[in-house]
Amino acid sequence: MYLVEKVSVEALKGEWNDLIPLDALTQSLFGVTKAVVLSLEKEGMLLPRRGPGIDGYKVRLYRQEDIEQFTKALLSHAESVSPTPVNVLPLPKVSNHTGVALVEILKEVFGHRLRLLEVAGNQALFQRLVLPVAWIPEFLKAYNSGSIKNENC
Repeated sequence: MYLVEKVSVEALKGEWNDLIPLDALTQSLFGVTKAVVLSLEKEGMLLPRRGPGIDGYKVRLYRQEDIEQFTKALLSHAESVSPTPVNVLPLPKVSNHTGVALVEILKEVFGHRLRLLEVAGNQALFQRLVLPVAWIPEFLKAYNSGSIKNENC
């Protein structure tokens, strides 16, 4: 028989309460597919605390603090605008429209080669980060040539 101290159990409960499962992260917080979050993991942008590649646990779990840090870093590359401008696309739709993977768009954002707009609203992170449709051709031209230079981007 094993005895577990109450303090140890409480510490473990506290640690688990801080963990967000992949499903909740994709649907509620980010508004993207699991594949997008897994690509963020592959690129080292957001890593789970627990999961198959970490400790063998079957569900990927992300620390709230890591999610908040990623969100803050991404939002630091966005300009808040209100009201919502016309003719903008949320980032997942920009990815679909351009054929550029969302993680590749984020690399451009974090590399200071593309800036985003953040629209007001109670939406998931990637749904409230938008790009004006008018900026997309210049973004694609620069992205495909390997050098983004547009002032708007």
